[in-house]
Amino acid sequence: MDNRGSTRARLRSSAVSYWHKGWAWLMVHSSASLPGRAGRFAHSRPYAWAASCGLGVAMLGVATDGLVFGTGYDPTRLTLEQSGALPWHFGAARFLATLMSSAAGVPSGIFAPSLAVGAGIGDNVAALLPALAPRSAMVLLVMAAYLAGVTRAPLTSFIIMMEMTDSHHMLMPLMAATRIASAASRLVCRTPLYHTLAERMLPAAGTAVPPAH
Repeated sequence: MDNRGSTRARLRSSAVSYWHKGWAWLMVHSSASLPGRAGRFAHSRPYAWAASCGLGVAMLGVATDGLVFGTGYDPTRLTLEQSGALPWHFGAARFLATLMSSAAGVPSGIFAPSLAVGAGIGDNVAALLPALAPRSAMVLLVMAAYLAGVTRAPLTSFIIMMEMTDSHHMLMPLMAATRIASAASRLVCRTPLYHTLAERMLPAAGTAVPPAH
């Protein structure tokens, strides 16, 4: 990727990162402070609520031929290796499935779903803007930016993506994309996702949570 393409990709990552940090915000609020009847139902009948969320994920899985099930590593790999290997709705479907899983209140992962959603969104952006950057580079940048926006851990995000894909030549664009995404994430969701989740768990054990930085 030349300097102009790298700069454009980094600027675009700041806009896409608002989706990323919005996902973290939804994760935080959907699992604890649902509004209206949904919130009252989730608190008064947690098992029925969790079953409803599970049914929603199952129905979404049937509608997408199972794309939302599992870790998402295989579809993510296909997205990086081939153009058009997955349907256009892959990223959105994984996003909804992860959101419903979180809303159920059942412990679930964040890392693998974030990579899968980022790969799907990156594939969509590459299809919409094919002249912006090489497709594989676009997908990789969006994956790293999405992970950094959700976790607010830019250093971890770009190192993981660089090592997973052996993309050492993408060091500077990955660093820029993850830093922009993490900084943008702070504008909407002030407290990092993991810190918020810890605040809910540790008080029950009588442990204080250190303030977020």
